[in-house]
Amino acid sequence: MPGLLNPQFWNGIGVVTLVVLIGVMLLVSLQRGWLILGIHHREVIAGRDREIAARDKTIDALDARCDRQDDTIGLQAKAISDTTAVEEFAKTILTAMREGQRS
Repeated sequence: MPGLLNPQFWNGIGVVTLVVLIGVMLLVSLQRGWLILGIHHREVIAGRDREIAARDKTIDALDARCDRQDDTIGLQAKAISDTTAVEEFAKTILTAMREGQRS
């Protein structure tokens, strides 16, 4: 039985060698990103939370702007319709007066 599955191979490894191998595996896993330290994880999550909060703030500002625009458009539409009604009334009166003069 050659290789790592050979029991005699594992008998030849001491405690110090085993600790060094585990330490090397730990460093390699941290370097390659297989393991993530809690400090780094909290920092990344906090950064994402800040981004989300900034986006929420922008969305709220845009919603408020949209509400103001809706109010403004409503007022303008009402003013235009009132003006149109007054103009139509004036046209009707003028037409009636002209027809009254012709008769």
